[in-house]
Amino acid sequence: MWSALGASRYPIILLIDDISYLNPTEASLFSLFASIPPNVKVVLSFSASSTAYLPFVQNGYAHFQLNGFSQADAKSFSKQYLSTYSKALSAQQEDILASWVLAKQPRCLSVLLNELVSFGQYDALNEYMRGYCRLNEVGQFYDSVLRRLSADYGSEEIGRTLLMLSLTLEGFTEDEVKSMADINQILWSQLSGNEQLAYQQRRTILHW
Repeated sequence: MWSALGASRYPIILLIDDISYLNPTEASLFSLFASIPPNVKVVLSFSASSTAYLPFVQNGYAHFQLNGFSQADAKSFSKQYLSTYSKALSAQQEDILASWVLAKQPRCLSVLLNELVSFGQYDALNEYMRGYCRLNEVGQFYDSVLRRLSADYGSEEIGRTLLMLSLTLEGFTEDEVKSMADINQILWSQLSGNEQLAYQQRRTILHW
């Protein structure tokens, strides 16, 4: 691979998310990147629980820990996100959302915002938000959203769409998966965010 990339006339930036998913030994993972051509720059991310990043740090790679949103970040992100749907929260609702433990994780926050966008009862929105914001574990939140989607779409449709989504982890592109069968685009968007909730906290390694 490196010889092919090195032969390019153009500079190349290679981004690999959660490379620790490959699950080799720390040494063998590092050895894959031992001879990067000068025209190639690499950005790798590792799950928070992985130690496979350590050989990279020990060999001089730049290392960043992604710590997530502050409350101010969560409010700003929420305003910007909801404005694309011509929606907005009250000051009280913004405070409820920003004080949520999982709001510091951008993927969790975006999934919850998706839920708020699709919720059609404004008068009941505060209680609806509080129901989700009482959940402090990603797994609990994931299950709660899945239960809501199952109630709307049916367990069979949820299972089928999750199966299609799992193919994107095996190398298929999103367009390839969607071409295999009829996909409910709204459900796909909601589940694709929910499917990635386990991949929140990252360590990022740069070879620049």
